Amino acid sequence: MIYRDIVDSLPAAPGGGQMVVSTSPNYQAVCVNSSGGIISNNSGYNSLSYESSDGSGATVPPAPTAGATQWSVPGNTIIPAGTCRFSFDVTLPRAGTYKNVIPANIRTSGGNDADGAQASITAFAGPTVTKAYSPKSILGDGKATSTLTITLNNSSPAAVSLTAPLTDNIGNGLEITGVTTSCPGTATFSGTTITYPSGATLNPGTCTITATVRSATAGSYPNTISAGALQTTVGNNAAAASDTLTVTSFTRLTITKTHASQNFTAGQTGTYTVTVSNASGAAATSGALSLSDLLPSGMSFNSVTTTAGGSFGTRPASGATGRVDWTFTPSTPLAAGQSLTFTVTVNVANTVANGATLTNYASVGGGGDPDVLPTPGATCTGEQCASDPTTVNRITQLTLRKEFPQGAAGPKGFGNYDYATITISQGSSTLTTATTSSIANPGPVATDTINITPGANYTLREVLKNDAVFSGPDSYDSRYTCTNATTGSTTVMPTNSSGMSFTLTPQAGDIITCSVGDNFTFSRSWRAKSLDEHLQDRHELLGFPPEGIHEMLSTVPHQTDRSPTMLQNGDGPGLAQPDPQAQTEHPSQCHQSEESL
Repeated sequence: MIYRDIVDSLPAAPGGGQMVVSTSPNYQAVCVNSSGGIISNNSGYNSLSYESSDGSGATVPPAPTAGATQWSVPGNTIIPAGTCRFSFDVTLPRAGTYKNVIPANIRTSGGNDADGAQASITAFAGPTVTKAYSPKSILGDGKATSTLTITLNNSSPAAVSLTAPLTDNIGNGLEITGVTTSCPGTATFSGTTITYPSGATLNPGTCTITATVRSATAGSYPNTISAGALQTTVGNNAAAASDTLTVTSFTRLTITKTHASQNFTAGQTGTYTVTVSNASGAAATSGALSLSDLLPSGMSFNSVTTTAGGSFGTRPASGATGRVDWTFTPSTPLAAGQSLTFTVTVNVANTVANGATLTNYASVGGGGDPDVLPTPGATCTGEQCASDPTTVNRITQLTLRKEFPQGAAGPKGFGNYDYATITISQGSSTLTTATTSSIANPGPVATDTINITPGANYTLREVLKNDAVFSGPDSYDSRYTCTNATTGSTTVMPTNSSGMSFTLTPQAGDIITCSVGDNFTFSRSWRAKSLDEHLQDRHELLGFPPEGIHEMLSTVPHQTDRSPTMLQNGDGPGLAQPDPQAQTEHPSQCHQSEESL
């Protein structure tokens, strides 16, 4: 029998706090004999029995009170021969080693205990979870990333298992691009939620779950794994785990490139519109914008302008080919959602084939955008790159000229045979005309150069205005020759062809000039006075008779050759040359006739 209470004071926790009786003590009092057989309590003298003195009627020592810091075996308790064990659950406030001591000198009917009793217990912390972003701030460009690390800790000496899935939703506005883990099993993600499955094992020590995170939306993104979310076979995490990712705004430049007209024309200039914008939600630009333009073969740089306030730092030289670059600092930084435009004029080479497609590439950088200026070209993609394919047409042109051989005109006195009108028409419509001067010795004339429709028929015509004094030429031979400045054209060009009108069907890109020349012949007879007739005239005028009459009748042919390949005509109507035989037989007569004439 115990003569006096045996008191067990529960120890304090290392670092503060107190061991206490658990809320559900699970109290047990069991005695066994030397053979290990259980001795029923309160079954006789040689059994665990107790007679309470407080009127409670208890027959064995009472259970400890939940939350109490001590428990005792009261005096007057009968302990049977053998061993009695008293047990109850306690709660430990923190991890550490607890030493529980029952003092010596316990007095019983069988003697006193000179040693007392003691026992130690080491408490391990329950599972813990922490989380952290690195870095804690990123640009909201949808490219910069931060690594979220979730650390799970099992401080117990044995592996434990999760009794429920551990989930972490990092929040809308963030994007997870991948998840890995050093913990046993597999961690997964869906949308913005990371999951470590129920049943997964946590070995003693720590392991991590890491996620790569990015965002295109500026803001603050706090994230918490709540207390108790990590549920294991040895308990749950007592403390929550939290961290915050900050996504900052930045300059985010985009570029587009367009041309207004449907097609460009070879040999002329073309105009592109380059638009640089700062994305919605982005930080305002700072400093100079840098632009690069890759001109295709067949184009060269002409100029770049903008109506926006600011200044150019560098500009390409006119005529530059290949990649050209310029910088521009706007007087007012571009705020989020704002843009400015550049007008870029290019020269299109006259050698570009009709229907060819030329692609122009452009890129933008600078202005505070964290991304470097990309190299423009077919492999340049993304919002800082642009391209614009452009179809090039060759103009089709036609010109008609009235030519005079070696710059000469017709014979004096016959000028109206040079008075001609040349026309280019399509069907019944006259498209352009030109008329030579009505004076003698006019110069060449040409119609306007007109742009025409490839594949259509065009009539080229010369109309001669007949002389008002003379009866007109005996024959008029109009000849025309056409040349094409376009290399490789399949349009047939007439050469020294006869006729006063002809038809052409130019193809796309033809630059055709046609020249009209002419040969015309006329004859006229006149009577030239003889020496005797002149003498008779003198007799009538001077009063003495002629001494002889000579009569000469000459028929003089005259031909005017005015084709572009013939020699220049003379200035007069064309006197007949004296016959050499006649000079031999009648030298004086011929001489006198020439003088008289």
